[in-house]
Amino acid sequence: MMAPAGRILPWAFLGLGLIIATAPTWGFFLFGFDPTLDQLLAVICRRQS
Repeated sequence: MMAPAGRILPWAFLGLGLIIATAPTWGFFLFGFDPTLDQLLAVICRRQS
């Protein structure tokens, strides 16, 4: 029989990894999206080409 920490720790690492991996996506919603003019132009130019 495994100790409770032995069962919980892998799931905690998996959850933390998922949070860190998806941070660029949810970060926009949490912290707001306030791009500079150069960043907006870069996004617009990338879509048209």
